[in-house]
Amino acid sequence: MNFVIREPNGFIPELTYGQKGRELECFIPDGYEWVQLNYGQGEGEVKLSNNTIWGFFYGEDYIAIYFYSGNIDLASAIEFIEKVAKKIFQETDCKFNIYLKAVDSL
Repeated sequence: MNFVIREPNGFIPELTYGQKGRELECFIPDGYEWVQLNYGQGEGEVKLSNNTIWGFFYGEDYIAIYFYSGNIDLASAIEFIEKVAKKIFQETDCKFNIYLKAVDSL
C-alpha cells in the first residue's frame, strides 16, 4: 500500500535529517517509538513499535510512504500518515493532499 503526500503546487519543504541511525526522524511524528531499518539518499524504512514497517521516498513533487509489513487498522494508518504530513509541512503555510495509490501507478 502506498500513500502519497503532495502539496498542490508540488512544493516539498527541505527536511532536516537526524543523526546517523536516526536520519528518518524528520518523517516520524512525536510519540511513536521506532527503529530505522535502512537509510540512503534521503529515503529509507522504519519499524514502528506496533511491528509495522513503513518506507519513506521522495518523488519529483511528492513524498511516498509505503506500508510494507504488519497489520494496522485503516483509521490508525490514516492517522499516522496525516501526522507525518503535518510534521513535514509544520513550518510552512502550505496545504497538502494525501492520496492512496497502487504501487505500480507512480
